[in-house]
Amino acid sequence: MGRVGHRPVEYHTVPGYSRMPPDQDTMSGSEGARMQSEEFVSAIETLAVSVDAFHQRFDIPQIDMASVDGTLDALRQRLSLLDEEVGEHARALNRGEIEEAVKEAVDVAYIALGTIHRLGTDGLAACHEVARKNDAKSPSAYSKRSATGKVLMD
Repeated sequence: MGRVGHRPVEYHTVPGYSRMPPDQDTMSGSEGARMQSEEFVSAIETLAVSVDAFHQRFDIPQIDMASVDGTLDALRQRLSLLDEEVGEHARALNRGEIEEAVKEAVDVAYIALGTIHRLGTDGLAACHEVARKNDAKSPSAYSKRSATGKVLMD
């Protein structure tokens, strides 16, 4: 278990996956991959903390899941924000601006994380369900399509 701010965080475990901290500063091969995984998880945690603070700072309300119309309106508004960021990402790619495209991809993730956060317990439950579903996929039943890179059932 880790901590984010003052709250404990229960880490999701995936069979065969390790978040072991590196034993040394310079690594190669699988040790380097572990370091990259650790840095990735840390960066996403930093992003999630930032999203939480941003929504608190600007008093962005939770999405009211009790009202179908209200929920749909709020999700459409969030989709508009996502569309804007995806468009900025696409424009950077079309201009060949790789560094900017990378930043815009993170902006897409920021808005998506904000949407999950504003969905409250429903968003959190969906995170766990999607992670569980994807963690259960194995190379014996799924393969990566060479044309798209998407992992699909065989």
